[in-house]
Amino acid sequence: MLGKRGGMLICICLFMMLNACATTVNNSAQGNVAASKANVKLGLAYLARKQIPNAKESLLLAVEESPRSVTALNALAYYWESTGNTKNALADYKKALSIKPNSGRGQNNFGAFLCEQGSYKMAIYYLLKAANNKNYMFTAAAYENAGICSLKAGNKAKAIKYLKHALLEDPARIKSLRLLKRLGVYTQ
Repeated sequence: MLGKRGGMLICICLFMMLNACATTVNNSAQGNVAASKANVKLGLAYLARKQIPNAKESLLLAVEESPRSVTALNALAYYWESTGNTKNALADYKKALSIKPNSGRGQNNFGAFLCEQGSYKMAIYYLLKAANNKNYMFTAAAYENAGICSLKAGNKAKAIKYLKHALLEDPARIKSLRLLKRLGVYTQ
Protein backbone atom coordinates (compact mmCIF):
# COMPACT_ATOMS: atom_id res chain seq x y z
CA MET A 1 0.00 0.00 0.00
CA LEU A 2 1.03 3.62 0.38
CA GLY A 3 2.80 3.32 3.67
CA LYS A 4 3.41 6.04 6.17
CA ARG A 5 5.19 8.32 3.73
CA GLY A 6 2.53 7.99 1.01
CA GLY A 7 -0.27 8.72 3.49
CA MET A 8 1.57 11.86 4.62
CA LEU A 9 1.99 12.94 0.98
CA ILE A 10 -1.75 12.54 0.35
CA CYS A 11 -2.54 14.56 3.49
CA ILE A 12 -0.22 17.36 2.37
CA CYS A 13 -1.76 17.38 -1.12
CA LEU A 14 -5.28 17.46 0.29
CA PHE A 15 -4.33 20.29 2.66
CA MET A 16 -2.85 22.31 -0.20
CA MET A 17 -5.93 21.75 -2.37
CA LEU A 18 -8.29 22.79 0.43
CA ASN A 19 -6.15 25.84 1.18
CA ALA A 20 -6.23 26.84 -2.50
CA CYS A 21 -10.03 26.50 -2.51
CA ALA A 22 -10.34 28.65 0.62
CA THR A 23 -8.10 31.31 -0.92
CA THR A 24 -10.21 31.32 -4.08
CA VAL A 25 -13.44 31.72 -2.08
CA ASN A 26 -11.87 34.49 0.02
CA ASN A 27 -10.54 36.33 -3.05
CA SER A 28 -13.93 35.93 -4.72
CA ALA A 29 -15.69 37.48 -1.70
CA GLN A 30 -13.21 40.37 -1.70
CA GLY A 31 -13.78 40.77 -5.43
CA ASN A 32 -17.53 40.97 -4.85
CA VAL A 33 -17.09 43.68 -2.24
CA ALA A 34 -14.83 45.67 -4.57
CA ALA A 35 -17.25 45.19 -7.46
CA SER A 36 -20.13 46.24 -5.22
CA LYS A 37 -18.33 49.44 -4.22
CA ALA A 38 -17.59 50.20 -7.88
CA ASN A 39 -21.24 49.63 -8.81
CA VAL A 40 -22.40 51.91 -5.98
CA LYS A 41 -20.20 54.72 -7.31
CA LEU A 42 -21.36 54.05 -10.85
CA GLY A 43 -25.03 53.85 -9.85
CA LEU A 44 -24.93 57.11 -7.92
CA ALA A 45 -23.15 58.81 -10.81
CA TYR A 46 -25.85 57.58 -13.19
CA LEU A 47 -28.52 58.81 -10.80
CA ALA A 48 -26.91 62.25 -10.62
CA ARG A 49 -27.00 62.36 -14.44
CA LYS A 50 -30.66 61.25 -14.46
CA GLN A 51 -29.76 58.01 -16.23
CA ILE A 52 -32.32 56.15 -14.14
CA PRO A 53 -32.29 52.67 -15.77
CA ASN A 54 -28.48 52.52 -15.61
CA ALA A 55 -28.52 53.72 -12.00
CA LYS A 56 -31.03 51.07 -11.02
CA GLU A 57 -29.11 48.30 -12.76
CA SER A 58 -25.80 49.27 -11.12
CA LEU A 59 -27.27 49.65 -7.64
CA LEU A 60 -29.23 46.38 -7.79
CA LEU A 61 -26.05 44.66 -8.94
CA ALA A 62 -24.10 46.26 -6.06
CA VAL A 63 -26.54 44.77 -3.54
CA GLU A 64 -26.52 41.41 -5.35
CA GLU A 65 -22.72 41.34 -5.20
CA SER A 66 -22.64 42.23 -1.52
CA PRO A 67 -26.07 41.74 0.09
CA ARG A 68 -24.89 42.84 3.56
CA SER A 69 -23.13 45.98 2.35
CA VAL A 70 -24.61 48.89 4.26
CA THR A 71 -23.19 51.28 1.66
CA ALA A 72 -24.89 49.42 -1.19
CA LEU A 73 -28.20 49.19 0.69
CA ASN A 74 -28.16 52.88 1.58
CA ALA A 75 -27.35 53.79 -2.02
CA LEU A 76 -30.19 51.61 -3.32
CA ALA A 77 -32.55 53.11 -0.71
CA TYR A 78 -31.55 56.58 -1.90
CA TYR A 79 -32.26 55.50 -5.48
CA TRP A 80 -35.74 54.29 -4.47
CA GLU A 81 -36.33 57.52 -2.57
CA SER A 82 -35.19 59.62 -5.53
CA THR A 83 -37.50 57.77 -7.91
CA GLY A 84 -40.52 57.97 -5.61
CA ASN A 85 -40.61 54.36 -4.43
CA THR A 86 -40.89 55.10 -0.71
CA LYS A 87 -41.90 51.54 0.20
CA ASN A 88 -38.66 50.07 -1.17
CA ALA A 89 -36.63 52.99 0.19
CA LEU A 90 -38.01 52.41 3.69
CA ALA A 91 -37.28 48.67 3.47
CA ASP A 92 -33.68 49.15 2.33
CA TYR A 93 -32.91 51.92 4.85
CA LYS A 94 -34.27 49.67 7.62
CA LYS A 95 -32.30 46.68 6.32
CA ALA A 96 -29.08 48.72 6.31
CA LEU A 97 -29.69 49.83 9.90
CA SER A 98 -30.50 46.27 10.97
CA ILE A 99 -27.10 45.18 9.69
CA LYS A 100 -25.22 48.09 11.26
CA PRO A 101 -27.50 49.79 13.83
CA ASN A 102 -24.83 52.19 15.11
CA SER A 103 -23.94 53.60 11.70
CA GLY A 104 -24.07 57.38 11.95
CA ARG A 105 -24.37 57.65 8.19
CA GLY A 106 -27.24 55.16 8.17
CA GLN A 107 -28.99 56.96 11.02
CA ASN A 108 -28.60 60.33 9.27
CA ASN A 109 -29.81 58.95 5.92
CA PHE A 110 -32.80 57.24 7.50
CA GLY A 111 -33.64 60.31 9.56
CA ALA A 112 -33.52 62.58 6.51
CA PHE A 113 -35.73 60.12 4.62
CA LEU A 114 -38.26 59.95 7.45
CA CYS A 115 -38.37 63.74 7.62
CA GLU A 116 -39.18 63.92 3.91
CA GLN A 117 -42.02 61.47 4.55
CA GLY A 118 -43.42 63.69 7.32
CA SER A 119 -42.45 61.38 10.20
CA TYR A 120 -40.81 64.28 12.04
CA LYS A 121 -40.59 62.85 15.55
CA MET A 122 -38.96 59.59 14.44
CA ALA A 123 -36.78 61.47 11.95
CA ILE A 124 -35.39 63.79 14.61
CA TYR A 125 -34.77 60.79 16.86
CA TYR A 126 -32.52 59.18 14.21
CA LEU A 127 -30.87 62.46 13.24
CA LEU A 128 -29.92 63.15 16.85
CA LYS A 129 -28.63 59.58 17.23
CA ALA A 130 -26.34 60.31 14.29
CA ALA A 131 -25.35 63.72 15.67
CA ASN A 132 -24.43 62.16 19.02
CA ASN A 133 -22.60 59.21 17.48
CA LYS A 134 -18.97 59.65 18.52
CA ASN A 135 -17.77 57.64 15.48
CA TYR A 136 -19.74 59.65 12.92
CA MET A 137 -17.65 62.31 11.21
CA PHE A 138 -20.51 64.43 9.86
CA THR A 139 -22.30 65.35 13.07
CA ALA A 140 -22.81 68.93 11.89
CA ALA A 141 -24.81 67.66 8.91
CA ALA A 142 -26.97 65.55 11.24
CA TYR A 143 -27.64 68.55 13.49
CA GLU A 144 -28.44 70.67 10.44
CA ASN A 145 -30.86 68.01 9.20
CA ALA A 146 -32.47 67.88 12.65
CA GLY A 147 -32.85 71.67 12.51
CA ILE A 148 -34.43 71.54 9.06
CA CYS A 149 -36.75 68.75 10.15
CA SER A 150 -37.73 70.70 13.26
CA LEU A 151 -38.63 73.65 11.04
CA LYS A 152 -40.80 71.40 8.89
CA ALA A 153 -42.46 70.15 12.07
CA GLY A 154 -43.17 73.73 13.11
CA ASN A 155 -40.82 73.77 16.09
CA LYS A 156 -38.79 76.95 15.62
CA ALA A 157 -37.10 76.80 19.05
CA LYS A 158 -35.72 73.28 18.44
CA ALA A 159 -34.73 74.24 14.89
CA ILE A 160 -32.68 77.16 16.19
CA LYS A 161 -31.08 74.95 18.84
CA TYR A 162 -30.02 72.27 16.34
CA LEU A 163 -28.87 74.74 13.68
CA LYS A 164 -26.72 76.56 16.26
CA HIS A 165 -25.26 73.23 17.28
CA ALA A 166 -24.48 72.48 13.63
CA LEU A 167 -22.53 75.74 13.44
CA LEU A 168 -20.65 74.89 16.64
CA GLU A 169 -19.60 71.60 15.06
CA ASP A 170 -18.77 73.21 11.70
CA PRO A 171 -18.79 77.03 11.44
CA ALA A 172 -18.63 76.77 7.63
CA ARG A 173 -22.16 75.32 7.31
CA ILE A 174 -23.65 77.96 5.03
CA LYS A 175 -27.14 76.43 4.99
CA SER A 176 -27.38 76.50 8.81
CA LEU A 177 -26.19 80.09 8.86
CA ARG A 178 -28.70 81.13 6.19
CA LEU A 179 -31.55 79.41 8.00
CA LEU A 180 -30.63 81.07 11.29
CA LYS A 181 -30.53 84.45 9.54
CA ARG A 182 -33.93 83.74 8.00
CA LEU A 183 -35.25 82.88 11.46
CA GLY A 184 -33.98 86.24 12.75
CA VAL A 185 -31.26 84.79 14.97
CA TYR A 186 -28.40 86.42 13.04
CA THR A 187 -29.02 89.76 11.40
CA GLN A 188 -25.59 90.47 9.92
